[in-house]
Amino acid sequence: MTDLSLNESQPNFLQSIDINIPQQLHQEPVLAKLIANYHLIVNFKAAVLDRKATGGGWFNLTLEGHLQDIEKALTDLQALGVAVFSHGLVPIDTGATYHLENRSDLDRQDSLSAIISK
Repeated sequence: MTDLSLNESQPNFLQSIDINIPQQLHQEPVLAKLIANYHLIVNFKAAVLDRKATGGGWFNLTLEGHLQDIEKALTDLQALGVAVFSHGLVPIDTGATYHLENRSDLDRQDSLSAIISK
């Protein structure tokens, strides 16, 4: 199994977002660049895509990484013309166990909440 752990020298954060990738960017590896260029772990929660690719593609994502990397990635997405809607930023204590609270709320693209238990 691939090790998905990030550099532990800085604290990590979870950022829940919705994005709309416009049609003109459908051939660009926008989401792959989030992973490669910003060293983020990207978790896809939901996606809505137009079958004929005539409209934008909506994605509900959770990003995990260093705060500066998340902020830079979101800024660069917006500069490309991707609409970004943030739903919450949660710091991660690498020594804690995280449980998503009220998972159905997150699936409905509401704000991200977490309970930290040690």
